Amino acid sequence: MTALVAAPEGTAAAALEPLRAALLARATAEAARVRADAEADARRRLDDARHDADRLVADARDRGAADAGWVLAAEETALRRSARGVVLAAQRDAWERLRRESRVAVRALLEESGVRDGLAALLRTRLPGCSVRDTEDGGLVAETEDGRSVDASVEALVDRVLPGMDGERLWSTA
Repeated sequence: MTALVAAPEGTAAAALEPLRAALLARATAEAARVRADAEADARRRLDDARHDADRLVADARDRGAADAGWVLAAEETALRRSARGVVLAAQRDAWERLRRESRVAVRALLEESGVRDGLAALLRTRLPGCSVRDTEDGGLVAETEDGRSVDASVEALVDRVLPGMDGERLWSTA
């Protein structure tokens, strides 16, 4: 398979702008919702963990000041690791959900004849003499007789766009 070649100035960007804008809007909204859910879950878990830590500290004080310092430090470290694990798991789940929902959105966009026709025209421009056919997931693939091809399946389109997004921006609260 070959990668897409850079489009003539503005052609590819204009053809893919509705797809990019829809993916970005959907990704931003989903990331905000998932971030809020993850933050609420992390706050809840941190509150539970702090409660547990407070109980452990009280027990440790009863056993002695030297033991209390060690236990507190170990528990705080464990709690920080646990909280970070919760956040990372929520981000991983959000990313996978974003990929699934992006595929649904791309599939819906490609059901619009203007978008589908524009993508087919772009493929024919990029790979002259190719034949364009539908893929099982609702996208397109262009192939030439000599074996060159461009995969514009829904999965390939989403997997090309999402890694280019600023993932840190999706998780930030600013």
